[in-house]
Amino acid sequence: MPFYELFVNPETMEAILGKEMPDRVSTVEFYYRAGYDYVPAWPELEMVRGSLIDRSQGYPIRDWATFERYHWPDSSSIGFSEFETLRPLLPDGMKIIAQTGASSRPRSSWWATKGSAICWSTTLLFKTQTLIAADDL
Repeated sequence: MPFYELFVNPETMEAILGKEMPDRVSTVEFYYRAGYDYVPAWPELEMVRGSLIDRSQGYPIRDWATFERYHWPDSSSIGFSEFETLRPLLPDGMKIIAQTGASSRPRSSWWATKGSAICWSTTLLFKTQTLIAADDL
């Protein structure tokens, strides 16, 4: 079973390394020294989202109808500069794992649906199979 974490908080990385984490070079150093064979990276992805702090703002995806009306970003608008920055920094044998979802970077489906709704959305997709089987995907 591979050793994996969704992400590690900067404060935890600083405590383990015994120094501040000023840049992505330090992040690669942390993951390498901690025994991971990868470093996480997040694509730049702008999405309409709710707030995990202020729930009164609501969330744009609450059910199947709002899922269908949601303005999904075009794949050409996704940026990968963090991947390009990390690639030359990786020690031999290390890889990059692309992250989306619950992170300190509020650009993902997690922020569009809130945490509990993402579970509901996943259940809905598996129960109906209509989105997964759609011809236009």
